[in-house]
Amino acid sequence: EWRRSPAHDTPRRDSQESLQGTSSTQDVLREMAELRTAVSKEASERMHIEALYDRTCQRLQECEAQVAGVTSQLENAKIERDELRQQLKAKSDKYDDIARKFQRQQE
Repeated sequence: EWRRSPAHDTPRRDSQESLQGTSSTQDVLREMAELRTAVSKEASERMHIEALYDRTCQRLQECEAQVAGVTSQLENAKIERDELRQQLKAKSDKYDDIARKFQRQQE
């Protein structure tokens, strides 16, 4: 904007307004660049987090499958333990019977 300087009565461009306009434009452009950078960074972080989430879900599924397998093995081991206990008891009872019969024969 052209104004007359009261002291010199000569036309001049108001340098303060010009600098403010340029400064404001530069501030807006800088802020837009910062926002673009921030958005790009956030998008990258989001992709990284999504990849971590996918790997974590996959690992969780693997761990759950492993737990199911170990639980099944544990149940089978308990069944086998119970069967072996029954066999041991049966053999112990048979041994006790034979020992009593032998002792009676000795008397």
